[in-house]
Amino acid sequence: MILNEQDLMAKLQIGKTSFVQFKERVKGANSLEAEMVAFANAHGGSIVVGVADNGEITGLTKEEKEKYVQLASNVSSQRINPPIGPLINAFLVAEKLVLVIEVPEGDSKPYFSKNGVAWGKVGADKRKLGREELRRLFQASQDFYPDEMPIPQSSFQDVNLAYFSNYYFRLRGETMADSGFEPKVLLNRMGIMQGEHLNLAGLLFFGENPTEMRPTLQVKAVSFVGNDLAGIQYRDSVDMEGNVETQYRACMDFCKRNLRRVQNGQGFNSVGQLEISLVALEEALSNAFLHRDYTKNSPIRILLFDDRLEIISPGSLPNHLSIEQIQYGDTVIRNPRIVSFGTKILPYRGLGSGIARILKEHPRTEFVNDRDGQQFKVIMWR
Repeated sequence: MILNEQDLMAKLQIGKTSFVQFKERVKGANSLEAEMVAFANAHGGSIVVGVADNGEITGLTKEEKEKYVQLASNVSSQRINPPIGPLINAFLVAEKLVLVIEVPEGDSKPYFSKNGVAWGKVGADKRKLGREELRRLFQASQDFYPDEMPIPQSSFQDVNLAYFSNYYFRLRGETMADSGFEPKVLLNRMGIMQGEHLNLAGLLFFGENPTEMRPTLQVKAVSFVGNDLAGIQYRDSVDMEGNVETQYRACMDFCKRNLRRVQNGQGFNSVGQLEISLVALEEALSNAFLHRDYTKNSPIRILLFDDRLEIISPGSLPNHLSIEQIQYGDTVIRNPRIVSFGTKILPYRGLGSGIARILKEHPRTEFVNDRDGQQFKVIMWR
């Protein structure tokens, strides 16, 4: 935020960024609303009017300043959906009048212009947001949970009833028949189906073959020779398919057979312990399945190198969570239905203590929150 003349001068010296835009003049309502929508959908920013693209202060007349103040007020309240509340300031710099329109980051994303376009920021520029980006913004505002969306091509016939029956008995201590409900009604009541279709969470946990309908919802695992992602030699390569529990177990098997076992103070006749703690692996893999961004059509990846193991989940941390925050137990659940099933099927408690447990069990662990690449990476050094 630009609070005074000194702040403004500093921004002018730096030039245009993802947070600052220069406009010598405002060409009209359409131009201004697009910039304001883009900032509201991103992390907020400042529109500085009376400054050329190269940072030269050209200034405004008092009449222009009054006109643009009114225009910004009208645009923010009448042409942007939902409306936003900008802060508008004027500064006298080198005896020239400059207007600064501060657009806060929106808390009801996504925002749309009057003609229904959602703009976003890419560096110093703006562009129209695509469908997946809009889904992520809806999800971030908690107006949309992808794991609860029905899968149109799915039906009751796609449910693995034997698997669900076993799950239900373990959960309730009774059979499906004892519940008094028809199977389809019971699946709807438990949030696995919505009407005639499975939702995404139901498909992933209880579908006969989830990856048949959603091919990218799998895990690709490779054990490389060496430490280079571009290497062409590997020791093991597997694509894991099936429901979440099946994929999770396949991931654990992959890690167990490709990681070394070390004596670690045990007797000579012991089988040894994995060089990376099983508890740490369980936590990292469970997190990858339960907290990944399911709006991204990408698989989870497990990359094993000679010096490290990388577990890469699609999607960065939600709602601007930082690595420091999750280390102290802060959480934002982006997949509530999937987490609900996961706490009963996977070794996952959902208490926000998983990251701390990983670090306790395997201190040589790094976390990378890649917002630009939209992925979260867990690196466990061997």
